[in-house]
Amino acid sequence: TRERYWNPSLEKDGKLLELPEGSYGPTIVNDFLLDFIRENKDQPFFVYNPFILPHNPFPPTPHSANFKETDPKKNFIDMVQYIDFLVGRIVDTLDELGLRENTLVIFTADNGTNHVLTSEFQGEQIQGGKGFTYDYGTHVPLIANFPGKIPPGQVNSDLIAFSDFFPTIVEAAGVEPKAITDGDGISFWPQCIGKPGTKRNSVFGYYFPRPYSKKFDEMYNHWEVRYARDKRYKLYGNGDLYDTRSDILEKNPSKTTNESKPAQSARKKLQEVLDSFPSAGR
Repeated sequence: TRERYWNPSLEKDGKLLELPEGSYGPTIVNDFLLDFIRENKDQPFFVYNPFILPHNPFPPTPHSANFKETDPKKNFIDMVQYIDFLVGRIVDTLDELGLRENTLVIFTADNGTNHVLTSEFQGEQIQGGKGFTYDYGTHVPLIANFPGKIPPGQVNSDLIAFSDFFPTIVEAAGVEPKAITDGDGISFWPQCIGKPGTKRNSVFGYYFPRPYSKKFDEMYNHWEVRYARDKRYKLYGNGDLYDTRSDILEKNPSKTTNESKPAQSARKKLQEVLDSFPSAGR
């Protein structure tokens, strides 16, 4: 599986790009990105960099101590550290070009850790939740850094959804926003610079990743999932309500017959959110 990340040739602009034997895919992508930044250093630019790492399979990285290591957890740790190295190259390049003080860098993830891996956090063993809709699958890191504009050391607990990134970047860049009729993103740029901003009361989630998966595997043969959540409660389209503070793995849905008043209030508000969205995907 390691060889899947070592590709001696890639296609660029319709032409075959010859690479040295032993080239590492994530490094090649990083090199391309750094070249793009250097070529566009004299004008505004936008870079979207979806990392290949730390996706499975879990082979060693060029910085791994043991290139024959087969333990997924050890290699996963190396992969995360290699991401840190690649991000560092980006930041160093911005410093080198004198762009660091005028560049917004956002780092986030699109899902939780792979389910085959278990991590340790604050004394707890936490199994990865990628591919599932409970918090270990959908609650991810988000770091926004902009020297001189975003005060350092801030931690913000506001709800953020991925639809919020577009209006946030537009506002941060000082671009006049266009009217959007088919989106519900809310800029969190004010929060980044230490202002209250507009806080989300809820986030809507829709998940049906592999409607074809029954043909191939049962692991991700999910039903169509809709849910709405606030900071504490999560209500699914089938009526299951979970308190994500006390039941983060969502094993015990709240019973409507004896729900607490906070749970009843959350159910009512979140049901209104669910009702405001389509009942099924296109």
